[in-house]
Amino acid sequence: MTTERALNNGEMQNPDFILSKNPEKAIQEMMETIDRLRSVYTEETDALLQTDTMKFLQIQDRKISAACNYQAGVAQIVSRKDEMKKTNPGLHDALQKKQEEFAIVAVKNIDALTRMRRTVQRLGEHLSVAARAAIEKKSVNYGATGSINRPKHTVSIGINESA
Repeated sequence: MTTERALNNGEMQNPDFILSKNPEKAIQEMMETIDRLRSVYTEETDALLQTDTMKFLQIQDRKISAACNYQAGVAQIVSRKDEMKKTNPGLHDALQKKQEEFAIVAVKNIDALTRMRRTVQRLGEHLSVAARAAIEKKSVNYGATGSINRPKHTVSIGINESA
């Protein structure tokens, strides 16, 4: 399951990530959490665009951790919505702006992941076609038991060793 799908299903929450009891501080911590996840997504997107597989793989643990913290933070903000309404409206605007910036980066990341998936799929299809062509070219014929079928007719070239 992709990180994004798991986040949407609520399957990836970090129970150890707890926002401050102070609502204004909690919103600030949430904005920092959004910034961390946005940074990881940007880094991952760059790795995908550069086809840097090692960098892409190295980012995954940080991505999962940041995504889990983000999900946990969102759940906490939502569950404390009445309390959050009483905070500084400017802080709400700043949080909304961070979320909008993050959404733009997330769309770019999903696009890059989708392109990579299609590329890998096409590569797999090309490898499969090439493997079948190589097998057909060698005309190796396997029987039902997995053994190689031998030709039924032998060809004699007319050499008699007793002559």
